[in-house]
Amino acid sequence: YPLILTTVHPIQPYECPMWQAPCHDMRSCAIPTLFNSGTVHSGDRLHKVRPLMCVFQETFPKLLRPWKNLSVDEAMITFDGRLLWKQYMPKKPVRWGIKIWCLCDSLTGYCLAFNVYTGREGDVVADDLGLGYRVVMGLMSDYLYKNHHLYAGIFFSSIPLVKNLLRASTYYCGTIRPNRKFFPKDIMNSRLMRGDSLKQSAEGMTVCRWRDKRDVCFISSCGGSKDILKPASKFTPDEFITVPELVLNYNANMGVWTTWIS
Repeated sequence: YPLILTTVHPIQPYECPMWQAPCHDMRSCAIPTLFNSGTVHSGDRLHKVRPLMCVFQETFPKLLRPWKNLSVDEAMITFDGRLLWKQYMPKKPVRWGIKIWCLCDSLTGYCLAFNVYTGREGDVVADDLGLGYRVVMGLMSDYLYKNHHLYAGIFFSSIPLVKNLLRASTYYCGTIRPNRKFFPKDIMNSRLMRGDSLKQSAEGMTVCRWRDKRDVCFISSCGGSKDILKPASKFTPDEFITVPELVLNYNANMGVWTTWIS
């Protein structure tokens, strides 16, 4: 077959006939116009995709009424290109990529709200509350005063966060670093054997230090202060250790992130 060379004229954005075809769904007709508004948002690193993100952020909460238990954590989107706010997290299955904060329903794993982390924001006034506090309160803004139980990882937990959520009729449970401000230091003084735990309660909150293979600290305003016997492992069903109920509740409701990863 003879090789025929022709002049190729580049097609301008959204001049392709597929965009000019009649749309039976008015929502899909609006998608091309989202990126062709000509509006420039100074300082917004996501301004090119912000209109589409706003559609997702407005639509996700309307499709599911969440159950009692919610969870907040970080997720990674694989990205190998050049990007100013690309993150490296060696302990995650996806090491390089774009980090997003997600609020999910713990029962179904459905994402109710999300935000993309674009690096340190220069216009944010420094405070003692930290990034984790701002992320949680931002994601939970539409779900406060509804008696939800929120579960989150060690990055987000702090004493002021639990107190302010409790004032907003929202209960919290999560792992916490013992060097956090206002954390009771005397709970770390004694040495524990496997299965032992120490607890302190004040102002509707319970701080727990539990020993498994290593010490893990929890903070909870959801209750769960009693201890439960469970097998030490699936390979030793005849050996039992004592586990605080709040630890079991945390593992059960943060399991949605394991499902996402797998």
